[in-house]
Amino acid sequence: MYHEAKSKVIQIVNTLNYLQANPEGLKPVQLGNAREYAISIGLGMIAESFNVSLRDVVRIDANGEVNFFLNPGQTFGEDLAALLSEHYTRTGIQAHKGYVMPYHSWVMINHFEAEKFIRTVAKYLDNETQTV
Repeated sequence: MYHEAKSKVIQIVNTLNYLQANPEGLKPVQLGNAREYAISIGLGMIAESFNVSLRDVVRIDANGEVNFFLNPGQTFGEDLAALLSEHYTRTGIQAHKGYVMPYHSWVMINHFEAEKFIRTVAKYLDNETQTV
C-alpha cells in the first residue's frame, strides 16, 4: 500500500507539472478543475501513505483553502505533522508555519500551499524508499 500511494503521489506531481505547462491550452476553468482534482487525489494519497485517511473529499473553498481533515480517531503522527509544519496551515484564524502537533487531526491549507505540500511529500517519500 505504501509504495503504491508513494508512486501515486509522484504521478500527481507529474500531473501538476503538466497542468502548469498547459500544453493542451485548457481554458482557465478547465485548468482550475483539473488542478483541484489533482490536489484532491494527491492529498488523499499522502494520507494513505501515512496510514490515515481523509474524512471528506477535498475541495477548494471560497477562501482558496482545502480541508485536510482525518477520519475520527486518527491523528497526523510525528512524520506527517513535521511535513505539515513546513508549510503555512491554519487551525485557527491565521495561517502559520511550525505549529502542527502530532496529535492533531485537521488543518486548513491554501490551495497553492497544498500543491507545495504535495511536492514536498513526494520528495520525502522518494527519499524514504531509497533509504529502505
